[in-house]
Amino acid sequence: MINLADSLERSKPWVEEVAAPLPWLPTESRLAMPRQTVDDADARAKRQPSTSPDGVAARRVAVFGGALVLTALLAIGPYLLYARKGFAGLEAIGFGVFVLLAAAIACWFCNAVAGLWVLM
Repeated sequence: MINLADSLERSKPWVEEVAAPLPWLPTESRLAMPRQTVDDADARAKRQPSTSPDGVAARRVAVFGGALVLTALLAIGPYLLYARKGFAGLEAIGFGVFVLLAAAIACWFCNAVAGLWVLM
C-alpha cells in the first residue's frame, strides 16, 4: 500500500512548445491599455448614466399592475373558501403563503409577457 503512489504513472511537466494551439480559440494578441487620468473621475461619477429606456415607468406599472390584478384574481377563490366559517390560525398562514407564491408567479408571468411584447 505504501508503494502505491510510486507505482502510478507520473505526468510529464507541461511545456509550452509541446502544447498545440487550439483551433477554436482566437490567436493571442496584446490589448491596448492607454493611460487614463483619474483627475476627472469626480466629473464622470456625477453624471447620470443613460441606462434607463424611454417609458420605463409605464412598463413597470404594466408589469406590477398586471401582477397585482392576477394575484387578486387568484386569491378570490381561496379567500371565499376560507372566509365562510372564518379564518383559523393555520388557514390564515396557508392563505398568506398561497398569496405570496401566487404574487411571485404572477409577477414572473407578467414579466415574461412584457419581454415577449418588447421582442415582437
